[in-house]
Amino acid sequence: MRKSIDGLCAIVIEQLHMDPKRSALYLFCGRRCDKQKTLLWESDGFVLLYKRLAVEGRYRWPRDKSEVRPLT
Repeated sequence: MRKSIDGLCAIVIEQLHMDPKRSALYLFCGRRCDKQKTLLWESDGFVLLYKRLAVEGRYRWPRDKSEVRPLT
């Protein structure tokens, strides 16, 4: 969870083979699944959101492609 906008854009390009400036929301989860970062492109620049759970709990994160679900 140390990466900023440029580092997350590099992951989107190099590992996901996608354009970070397209109309998509990119979610990144911390190792313990209690933190997440969200990267979004708007017409004038990137938005980076960071959320840390304040209560005991974890995000349920997909383990493989069959568990990935689209967001609407």
